[in-house]
Amino acid sequence: MAPALAAYEPLRNQVLTHLQTMERGDPRATAAAILQVVDAKEPPLRFLVGNMLPRVAATYEARLKTWQAWDQLAQSAQTIA
Repeated sequence: MAPALAAYEPLRNQVLTHLQTMERGDPRATAAAILQVVDAKEPPLRFLVGNMLPRVAATYEARLKTWQAWDQLAQSAQTIA
């Protein structure tokens, strides 16, 4: 494996392990849910299938916390003092 790609090996292993152990839903239920999204009057731009909301929410909460911590510097980038 190329040295640059070796840095991603832990993430790759984590993803593969997750894919092998994750709970799988019923494909018929997934299809039915997606068809409801497609048929919706105002479908969402993004749609999470399964129990993904807690994981996504935690990720965005962490991102918001980081952005808030750096907001003063970000605001200062708009004007020269």
